[in-house]
Amino acid sequence: MTQRLANIVFCVALIGTCCVLFTMALGFRDNDLLGVSELSSRFFPLLMLSFIMVCAAVVVGQYAVAGEAGDESGYVYSHWTEPVRALLVLCLTFASYRIWQDLGFVPMSLFIGPALCAAMAAKSILSYVFLLAFGPAVYFVFRNALGVQLG
Repeated sequence: MTQRLANIVFCVALIGTCCVLFTMALGFRDNDLLGVSELSSRFFPLLMLSFIMVCAAVVVGQYAVAGEAGDESGYVYSHWTEPVRALLVLCLTFASYRIWQDLGFVPMSLFIGPALCAAMAAKSILSYVFLLAFGPAVYFVFRNALGVQLG
């Protein structure tokens, strides 16, 4: 698959996914969590999904106007290990979601950072250490400073 075709397929899939999520976000209950906000709880998700869809549509439109432009770089993956890593990252993402649902945010954050580093063959120990500390730090800030429950 060429880089151009891969980008078009990805953008179309992204637009489709955003449409599904947009429909789900329209069903959010309209409640003020902070009591002072005039924006509904739907506003931010709908705004972000709209922005993502517009950006993806622009990319597809540019490929459509440019003709064969974008094919100069060859193929998406230069070696068979690259798509395997991409699939591994996808599997790790689904696993982290399940861990978050079953065990909570902190165990998930302790799992996903180092697992993604290993999947991407990161060699820096500092990356692993940073990601191990980052999840609990985010939890601490959200829970204690912002009063938001992460699970």
